[in-house]
Amino acid sequence: IAALISYLGLATVFVSDFPLGGANVTLGTALCLGSAVAFAVYQLMAKRYIGEMGATLFTSVALSAAAVTTLAHVLIVRGHIDTSMTPHYFALAAGIGLLSTVLPSFFVNAGMARIGAASTAMISNVSPLLTIYFAVVLLGEEFTLSHAIGTALVVGGVGYHTWRELKAPSRA
Repeated sequence: IAALISYLGLATVFVSDFPLGGANVTLGTALCLGSAVAFAVYQLMAKRYIGEMGATLFTSVALSAAAVTTLAHVLIVRGHIDTSMTPHYFALAAGIGLLSTVLPSFFVNAGMARIGAASTAMISNVSPLLTIYFAVVLLGEEFTLSHAIGTALVVGGVGYHTWRELKAPSRA
């Protein structure tokens, strides 16, 4: 029920913004949905390996594999890796990679090792709140009534899930 409530919130925003999305909104939506499904499968499958390997080693292996496959993709598509960027650019890219990929990956996997994949996925639904906040404050994006309703549904779904988890008998 909690997931349904949260996804109703996401659908509310999507449906209201669909006409504003331009020619590639369907492709973009399909790619985002595919990404969400792939990440959900990853979370469900990762729990077992995190338990066996530990969150730190698992995350290190996963990120290393992602880096190798990304470099392989660039080599296949472009035929070479362009290293002509300035040291300042590389420092910015490294900082962004560390703060937006590496640290969150370690945090999510450490959390998943402690609370499980389903709870991690539900709690991760709160991240749209930060995205909305930064989009409005930093980028000047519009925040409409449908955005408020969708946000309330997402937060309500996460809150409901948390309440049910707290109410459930201990599994110890």
